[in-house]
Amino acid sequence: MGVQLELEEGNWYAWEITPGYSEKTYYSPIKIERVRQTSFSPIRYEMEMFNALYAQGVRNFRLDLVVAQACHDALAAYISYGAEPDLSRQVTIRSISWEWIGQHMPRLSQAIAEKMAKRNTDMGGLLDGINW
Repeated sequence: MGVQLELEEGNWYAWEITPGYSEKTYYSPIKIERVRQTSFSPIRYEMEMFNALYAQGVRNFRLDLVVAQACHDALAAYISYGAEPDLSRQVTIRSISWEWIGQHMPRLSQAIAEKMAKRNTDMGGLLDGINW
């Protein structure tokens, strides 16, 4: 697979799941709280994350992911609920960017831009400062 996106604890990423919780793709910033690679062939991760735009009170998830493809700024995976992954839904985790936030959640993009104009901080610091 070559060089691939490195998932790091405490960092924010872009989360996409198709199909989402309806027929459409679901988009949300996520913060990885804990991650551990559990297998190398296939590549599998055990991950705990905060899903910022999910329903309040149930935003913390523990997932097992099986990586299907990976590159330097994204990985595509399937959630595994046991030995075999669920191939009916694909997860994509990307490096989070202003462009991604602007494309998929323009109101959040505007709020972050306004906060950034007032402070000198990075996007991770701004996302941490939002009362989700």
